[in-house]
Amino acid sequence: MLTDGVIKAVESPAPENKSLVKAEAPYENVTAIQTKAEEKTQEKDNIEDMAFEKDGIVYQIVKEFELDENNEIEPQFFAMVKDGRKISKKKINIPNTVEYNGTEYKVYAISKNAFSGNKKIRSVILGKNIERIEKNAFKGCKKLKKVTFKGNKVKFIGESAFKKTKKGITFKIPKKKAYKKLLKGKVGKGFKTK
Repeated sequence: MLTDGVIKAVESPAPENKSLVKAEAPYENVTAIQTKAEEKTQEKDNIEDMAFEKDGIVYQIVKEFELDENNEIEPQFFAMVKDGRKISKKKINIPNTVEYNGTEYKVYAISKNAFSGNKKIRSVILGKNIERIEKNAFKGCKKLKKVTFKGNKVKFIGESAFKKTKKGITFKIPKKKAYKKLLKGKVGKGFKTK
């Protein structure tokens, strides 16, 4: 992740509970940054395993590493939607941030299978800080007919993320060309954008 010239290495949950560290930056020292980040991840931090429920949705705290001007990597923490399969609401609002134990965390991702197979959800609003929607996140939500993206930060939508939802599902998107490309092949036939 590159923000205002700052190189960041990101750690996020990967399949089978493995950690994935990646760096995105147009600099030659990316490998060195990755190595430092990987070394840092070996220092176990209790917060990495923290999961909590709010309004029927389970969130998990994930760690991101930022390389500062002294080549020191400092951890920062964000929230990811982990599980909402049992939620009984028809309308789901994924917030921009979520609070836990007095600390505010940006909600940046919807994890793999997070809402898959939910039979109640009809509409979803995704907060402005969402960057990733993982594989099968909303697959099989057969009544889901409307998804609203509040922000324009989404960079990845996983395989079958919106497959087997209601026919003609509508996506309200801020960047039509970019988001249409991300959605291609991840939704059933006949979806609409506006």
